[in-house]
Amino acid sequence: MKGLLFAAVVAAGLAPSVTRADEGADFIAKLSGSWTGSGSITASGGEAPAATTCRLQGAPAGASITVTGKCDGAAKGANLAVQLTWSGDQKTFVGTFQGGAEAGTASLSGRLSGNSLVMQVTSQNGAVSTLTLTVSGANRLSLAVSGKDSKSGKPVQYVSLGLAKG
Repeated sequence: MKGLLFAAVVAAGLAPSVTRADEGADFIAKLSGSWTGSGSITASGGEAPAATTCRLQGAPAGASITVTGKCDGAAKGANLAVQLTWSGDQKTFVGTFQGGAEAGTASLSGRLSGNSLVMQVTSQNGAVSTLTLTVSGANRLSLAVSGKDSKSGKPVQYVSLGLAKG
């Protein structure tokens, strides 16, 4: 009986670390597949948000995922590409973002917090913003990009999207 109790205590003690190690892989799996949705994009702090629709496709490969897609409307047919890689040792995601003709490539780095991945986005010109991906249930994803307006320094919600899987 003592041996069984000891085994149960050891297993319970190991369970969080096993779950923690798998959280990046689990998040990658949740992002896989086709996503469609709509929301708004703001080019700068002084502009009103404009409507956009997006279609994204997540393709996982081991500890990485590539998300590609296109947004229309306010995004004017912008093609998007995100590459994310999970580092289980560091408990972080790192990657790149490419979007729009003028945006170039931005670097991404962030951590999971519950059902959300919160990443710092650093553009080629050094501008920094925050990208938050939140998965709700099996088929809902919200994407938000926020930062500070380069002229006024005031907080700006640049992107707000609600997406559904399928």
